Amino acid sequence: MPLSRNDQHVLSALFDAEGIPSRTAPFTEEPHWALPGIPPTILQHLQELEVKAIRPLNSPSPSHQEIDAAVTELTHILEQYPTYAPAWNNRAQAVRMLVGETLHEPAVAASTLYSDLCEALRLAAPTQLNPSVSPLQRKCLASAYTHRAHLLLKASKSVAEDPSRSKMLPRELQGINSAGLEKMAAADFREGGKYGNEIAKHMAVQLNPYAKLCGEVVREAMIEHMRENGFVPNVAPRFVGD
Repeated sequence: MPLSRNDQHVLSALFDAEGIPSRTAPFTEEPHWALPGIPPTILQHLQELEVKAIRPLNSPSPSHQEIDAAVTELTHILEQYPTYAPAWNNRAQAVRMLVGETLHEPAVAASTLYSDLCEALRLAAPTQLNPSVSPLQRKCLASAYTHRAHLLLKASKSVAEDPSRSKMLPRELQGINSAGLEKMAAADFREGGKYGNEIAKHMAVQLNPYAKLCGEVVREAMIEHMRENGFVPNVAPRFVGD
């Protein structure tokens, strides 16, 4: 018996708020809800457990206690079924609701947040033997890549403001400078876009160094055009104290 429409909405509300199908990655329609490492016979049961865990979070302002309870329930699911990728993804989303959008404090929760996303991506990733992905895989991959990219971009900006914050990042990221973190974020945004997340597609373009260069060239050309037509003065502006 398939999940109800409401349960499907609750299940997708956190881990795939913006997932949109894309032709840039091959996928298969059958079976629609297939996931690597999860027998079809228990998939519905896992989804029902997941719905129960995250339903309280599908509200404008869930309480700290409700979020904590959801994290605990998702942890129980993962203890029994550690290969169920969406639960790793959703636990990361719930932990993020507790600690915010930084990867440097509190250290333990931030490390869990990052490692959960990495595990979700590892489990849901297509393989050389089976490069196609089901729609459920696609949603999980699009969400997890976009989520991780956003966190990496936040970390990049934080380290740019204070390089010492690099020491407070998850162990895998310590020692990576701001430019390196931004490069990692851009790569994840590209992957998120490939799997259908429109926000990820937009951010991948914004972080593309060639796009940045082209944007600067266009800006300079527009200024030069306006200067030639008398809209911009040729002299540099003077400031008080010059």
